[in-house]
Amino acid sequence: SNEEFVPTIIKIVTTTNPYPPCFWTIETDRGITRFQLESEDDIRRLEDQRIMIADANGIRYSIPDIRQLDAASQRIVRRLV
Repeated sequence: SNEEFVPTIIKIVTTTNPYPPCFWTIETDRGITRFQLESEDDIRRLEDQRIMIADANGIRYSIPDIRQLDAASQRIVRRLV
């Protein structure tokens, strides 16, 4: 499994736009990073409350349970899935 290579998003710090294309600054379990989100198709809801996001470079990020995010982060993600 490649799961251990997929950073977990803990918080969305800022977004440059509400909708893609935009840049997101995120806090992950490996620290803070910034990536480009090209399209709404790059955010997918999987089973239950799990979300997968692919950035413009094909790096994948996981939100294991959207309900664990703070309210502001949830709003950003829920607009797009």
